[in-house]
Amino acid sequence: MPAALIQPIAGTEVAAKLAAIATQGAANAVLELGGPEYLPFEGFIRTACAHYADTRAVVTDPHARYFGTPLQERTLVTDVIGGRIRFADWLAGR
Repeated sequence: MPAALIQPIAGTEVAAKLAAIATQGAANAVLELGGPEYLPFEGFIRTACAHYADTRAVVTDPHARYFGTPLQERTLVTDVIGGRIRFADWLAGR
């Protein structure tokens, strides 16, 4: 996994935000949306694997690319908090 943070957001929250945005006037801007917490990419994957009893090793590689792009620690996160459901809570409901 890349050595970067991610900001997961529940699909239901994305859908609600997109519906709200679609019914407003044009923003003429890039709108960012992220979940309520920043998680290390490898921790996110490790937690999901453990939940689903997947025993594969998860390894962080500072040179790993994300869809071919090198990442900095905060490349995949935003300062905008659009969701309220934390990953652990979402996963517990699965």
